[in-house]
Amino acid sequence: MFERNVVAWTTMINGYILAGHLASARRLFDVAPERDVVLWNIMVSGYIEDRDMVEARKLFDEMPNRDVMSWNTLLNGYANNGNVEALERLFEDMPERNIFSCNALIGGYAHNGLFFEVLTAFKRMLSESVVPPNDATLVTVLSACARLGALDLGKWVHVYAESWFGGQCLCWECVDGYVCKMWDHRKCNCSVPGNENKRFDFLEHLNWWLSGAWPWG
Repeated sequence: MFERNVVAWTTMINGYILAGHLASARRLFDVAPERDVVLWNIMVSGYIEDRDMVEARKLFDEMPNRDVMSWNTLLNGYANNGNVEALERLFEDMPERNIFSCNALIGGYAHNGLFFEVLTAFKRMLSESVVPPNDATLVTVLSACARLGALDLGKWVHVYAESWFGGQCLCWECVDGYVCKMWDHRKCNCSVPGNENKRFDFLEHLNWWLSGAWPWG
């Protein structure tokens, strides 16, 4: 090969990592004439897969240019290796977050059996309204509700999901029926003048549950 570009170096280093030769991958990484963010992320991922979070963090700190994927890679590493405190600190330090960042935090709590923290993080996600949840977020939250035995709250989450992704109406009357069948919200009784107080505020009810004031029964 007369000319080796960063793609060629990245392919070779990734091959060593996949073959389990992490030391060889690092030696090649150290002598690479050009290292872009993709190559850095791959090398950090190699240490994470080897469960060496100390070296992964050290290399992460040396990165000249980190993108959100770099942060998410390390977040998932801490989550999967059970270091919840480091996971939380890194999440707070992030200059930018996307849905994968939030899911890494919420999924990290779930992975480590911290189901109440799953709901707390979900509440924060909704309150900040910066990154909306996706289907993966809601599956994790529903699973946390099940593990906590919070079946009523799980029902509200399910209806929230139906409203968010299905364009369905979300009100007290519809929640009582579990899932609103009225795709045209104008046909629902909650839109009748005087019934506005029936509107369902999911965040309010999540706050009630987390504070221990959930109206059971």
